[in-house]
Amino acid sequence: MKRRNMLAGLAAFTAGLVVAPGALLARGMRGMGMGGGMMGHGPMGHGGTVSIPEKLPAPTDESWVEGLRELLVWERHSRVQYEADVGKFGAHMPYSMIIQQEYNHIAWLTSLFAAYGLHPGDTVQPTVETRSLAEAYAVGLQLETSLAGKYETLLVGSAEPTTTQVLNLALTQTRMHEHMFGRAGWMGGMGMGGMLDPDSGW
Repeated sequence: MKRRNMLAGLAAFTAGLVVAPGALLARGMRGMGMGGGMMGHGPMGHGGTVSIPEKLPAPTDESWVEGLRELLVWERHSRVQYEADVGKFGAHMPYSMIIQQEYNHIAWLTSLFAAYGLHPGDTVQPTVETRSLAEAYAVGLQLETSLAGKYETLLVGSAEPTTTQVLNLALTQTRMHEHMFGRAGWMGGMGMGGMLDPDSGW
């Protein structure tokens, strides 16, 4: 019953996102003016590199640190989910660039924890058993939407400049991922099913 409710919920959730993928792109593009000095040249012009020093002042807000740990958990999960779906369905687009950037996000966040002198955590989330490529696109769309919200929340409480640059660049790329999954589903993934809600623990 819970899964049926989630499946129904995803149809409504996804419809509001994929009918106008350009709107999602615009949301991501607005973030490109932030931390612009870090933007590099990569696929679709949305690559980027960051330089994280060996030491940074550790955040004093424990709830903010836990939020950063949770973000890292879901970035790791997203990478594993996408690699599993590529292996299952053989669809390399839009996954190729997205997976590479997920590796980057994981490396950046892990480096932030190292610079803070804090443990990044090692929680692992299970992957979702997607049953079609359309379902895989829908899972990716919701993961990226949730990740973007987590980045935005952390940015509100981020005062350290390097940390803010890292979060801004990762957010810009995440919004692009959101757009790419939305467009993929809009163009070829009608009848989407399968829902993952990172905040539900499912």
